[in-house]
Amino acid sequence: MSVLSHIALIITYTLIAAAIFVVPDVFTSVDPTRSSLIAVFVFLLGALTHEIMARRARQDLLSRRIAAARRELTEIKSEMAKTREDAKRVTDAIERAPGPAADGRGADAAVAEVKALQVMIDRLSADKPGAPAGPRQGLAAVMPSDRPAEPGDADALETLEQAREALKRDRMDLYLQPIVSLPQRKVRLYECLPRLRGADGATILPQQYADIAEKTGQSTAIDNLLLFRTVQMASRARRERPDTGFACNVTRATLDDSVFLGELAALAREHPEIATQLVLEFPQNAFALQDAATGEALAGLAQLGVRFSIDQVDNLRLDGPALARQGVRFVKIPAKSLLNELRLTQPSIDPRALKDGLDSAGIDLVVENVESESDLMELIDFQIDFGQGFLFGEPRIAKESP
Repeated sequence: MSVLSHIALIITYTLIAAAIFVVPDVFTSVDPTRSSLIAVFVFLLGALTHEIMARRARQDLLSRRIAAARRELTEIKSEMAKTREDAKRVTDAIERAPGPAADGRGADAAVAEVKALQVMIDRLSADKPGAPAGPRQGLAAVMPSDRPAEPGDADALETLEQAREALKRDRMDLYLQPIVSLPQRKVRLYECLPRLRGADGATILPQQYADIAEKTGQSTAIDNLLLFRTVQMASRARRERPDTGFACNVTRATLDDSVFLGELAALAREHPEIATQLVLEFPQNAFALQDAATGEALAGLAQLGVRFSIDQVDNLRLDGPALARQGVRFVKIPAKSLLNELRLTQPSIDPRALKDGLDSAGIDLVVENVESESDLMELIDFQIDFGQGFLFGEPRIAKESP
């Protein structure tokens, strides 16, 4: 019932009560005092009746909303069950997958891949922290800086050595987190999250060795080897889900290594089925600062079917056509950033204009870090293309430890 309807009913009750009070002659046996009481009684009775009817209407509306929410919850549970089944199938596919020499890609290609991997491992073994700088070696690129390790870096250096050893010994786990289409919540992509394990089984996180790796010139070698192994593992998973993409994060160090990107293009050229499912994710600020050599290398990858994604977006003033020309097909923006803009009366940008600009450029918007249904309900009218976050699925290990 609308507000105007409520007001109209209250006015009606008031007029009836006033008529009883003002015109007592209608009730010849009733004195003015009693007519006043009757008027008050009639008004209160009408107000009570109106309140009962209003509450019943609100209860009916609430019941309908609860029923709709239950139906939505049932659908969500069903979709989440399907997502878990899909993740398990991918995991099983990776576990069943044979080694490089037996996966049907041909002996020459397998040998070339193993050799490239061995070159990186050998270079990683030879280039100790603090070693003198050498020439760039493509996949084995190591560019030590001139800054020596400080005495206080002893623990970080030890962690760096553990990370290097984990890479050489193939102690790396790959976690997959689903990226789903909206509103269907169908898995379309998996983000690949590599994690290293120490000899004791403890997880070695990138932030534990990133700074000292940069100081000693090891960051590029580690990043390259991590990305290369991630691509290897994702390529095995693709056979179970041939229509699913696999997104791999690319650090600033790797983005700056155009030689490595060129050799990655050679690998993609030999295996076009991998290229079309591979999505490379770059930080926004790093992608914007690429030089001519990097731009040329990325263009070569894009021509082979590799798609690019921009994440860590802190500037929402995006040039969709320019990004599309550079091969960008996805832009990932945190849910919090969009919600903050949508809730402002005078946002710094128009989120819907941002979405329209991306749509016209053929770029899909991925809203990441979606943690609750309430956040999703606020965003659903925004017509976002994809969602990622614990609401749709946590990262799950995709391969048992070697």
